Amino acid sequence: MDQKKIDFRPGVVKDDSPLASEGTYSDSNWIRSRRGRPENVKGFAKYIPTQFTGKARGVKAWSTLDGVPWFAFGTSSKLYAVRDTALIDITPRRAEGSLDNPFKTTSGSPIVKVRHYGHGLKAGQSITFSNAMPSGGITINGAYTVTTVLSNDYYTITHSANASSTNDYPAPDPLDPPEDQVWPNYTPVSAGGRVDYVVPFVAGAENGSSSTPATTWDLDNIGEVLFANRTGDPIYMFQPAPNYNEILIDTGFTSIGSTGTTSWATGGTAWTSQSGGVARFVRVSGNNPSNLSQNIQGKCKPGYVYEFSVQVSTFTGPGEFDLRTSLKIRINAGDPVPSLIEVGSASLPITKAGTYSMLFVCPDNPIDIVITGRAGEDTTQVNLTAPSLKLLGRATYISQAPQTVDHMFASPHGDQPRVHRAVVVLPRCAGFWRGEHGMLPRLCL
Repeated sequence: MDQKKIDFRPGVVKDDSPLASEGTYSDSNWIRSRRGRPENVKGFAKYIPTQFTGKARGVKAWSTLDGVPWFAFGTSSKLYAVRDTALIDITPRRAEGSLDNPFKTTSGSPIVKVRHYGHGLKAGQSITFSNAMPSGGITINGAYTVTTVLSNDYYTITHSANASSTNDYPAPDPLDPPEDQVWPNYTPVSAGGRVDYVVPFVAGAENGSSSTPATTWDLDNIGEVLFANRTGDPIYMFQPAPNYNEILIDTGFTSIGSTGTTSWATGGTAWTSQSGGVARFVRVSGNNPSNLSQNIQGKCKPGYVYEFSVQVSTFTGPGEFDLRTSLKIRINAGDPVPSLIEVGSASLPITKAGTYSMLFVCPDNPIDIVITGRAGEDTTQVNLTAPSLKLLGRATYISQAPQTVDHMFASPHGDQPRVHRAVVVLPRCAGFWRGEHGMLPRLCL
C-alpha cells in the first residue's frame, strides 16, 4: 500500500468548521505546538501562588513608562493588579473625601439633609462619616444609609436621635467684609465643619441571574495609568509604581526647628517637638498662622495621587466661631516663586481631635508639605502624632467623571472625555480632570 505523508499546519483553528479548516488541527487538549508540531504539555506551575477572590471578568495588560509589565483584572468583589508574580489588592473605595459643613437639621426630627455635590449615590447605599462637629445638637459620625436622594447634590439620612435645634448650612456674614469670610479668619463648623466620608465598595454578582447580570469590568490604560470601571460604578484609576513606601524622613516629629537644620521646619515658636513623637502647636502671641513643613522636593510626582495621614490626639482651646483654632494641610509648590497651594478637600480646616487620612493630587514643582496651625482667642494646644505620606497604592475614583458608568474605553481620537449614553470614552491624550482631590494628570501615550 502506498503511504502518503500528511502535513498539518501548526496551531489550532477554531474560527472555521473542521471541513473549512482542512489541513489544520480543529481541536486540542493539553498540547502545545513545538517546532510546528503538537507536543504533550509536560506540566505547569501556578503563575500567581496567591488565591484571588471571585471570578475574573475583565483583564488588561500594559507597561509602565519604564517598560515594567503589569496586568490587572476585576472580579465581582475585588480589583487586582499583578507585578511579576505578586498579586496586589487594589480594590478602590467607591468614593471618599471630605465635605464642608454638609449637614442641615430640623428640630425634633432625625432626618438630616446632606449637601454632597455630585454624590452619585442611590437610596439604600451606605456611607460612613467621621470627624464631624456637632450639628443641630447631634453628632453625625458612623455608618448611615441613604434614605432619599433629593438631587445630584443632596440626599437625606436618618440619625438615631432627633435634632435638638434647626440648623442650616453656614453662609458668609453680610456684615463682615469678604476678606474676613475666608480661612484663617472664618472657620464655620455649625453644620458639621470638615466631615470625612467613605462610600464602601460593595461586592457585585459573581454568577448573575436573569434579573441581576454578573459583574463585569472594563479596563484600559492611558500612558502608564490604569483606568477601570465596574458596570454601574464610577471610573477608577490606579498608578503603578515599584513600591508605595513612606516618603517622609521623620514620621515621629523628632526634630522641629529652623529651615534647613531639621527634618520638620518652622519659622517661630508655636510648633515644638515633644517626647513620644508629638508635634505640639500652641498660641504664642496673637493668632497669626504658623507653618510646620517637611521638604518633599524630588520625592512626589506631579499629577499623581498621594495619601497623607496624621493623628490629632489633643485639641483644646477651640476659640470662637470666626476665630477658631484649626489646622490646614497644603503644599508649597511652584516655579520660579513657590506658594502655598490648597489641594482639594484635603485642605479643609481640621477643628477637632481625630484620625485624618486625606488624598490629594500633587501639584507641579512640589517643595514642601505644610501643616498650618491657626490659634483661636483661647489658650490653645494641639498635639499631632504619626504623620505619613505615601503614593496611593490602590485604585481611587475620579470624582468629576460620571458616577454611574456602564462601559468605558480609551480612544486615540480627540482630547476631551466624552459620554455616549452610559459609555465613557477617555481620550488617549486627556486634559485635566478637576476632582475634589485636586487636578488629575494630563495623561498621554
